[in-house]
Amino acid sequence: MAVSCSLNHSTYLQFGHAFETTYDANYSRKKPQSTHRFKREPHWFPGHQPELDPPHYKCTAKSTYMTNYSEPQPTHYSCCVYDPSVSQS
Repeated sequence: MAVSCSLNHSTYLQFGHAFETTYDANYSRKKPQSTHRFKREPHWFPGHQPELDPPHYKCTAKSTYMTNYSEPQPTHYSCCVYDPSVSQS
């Protein structure tokens, strides 16, 4: 005994949304002006989203990798470092 797999027209109209593919659903929609809400920023690892970090964490957050492999940044302690080119008074 074979069961028919065809759908009649009324069933399709009633459950048509279930048979609609995501491609068909999004094909005719207008795309937004910008697909990104935030400007992309450098991230430390694949799941990191620095755009969503609060501003007061952004200045302090720095990974060990970024510290070791970036150019040395002058700090407020730089005046304490001995520099032979500066005369001692």
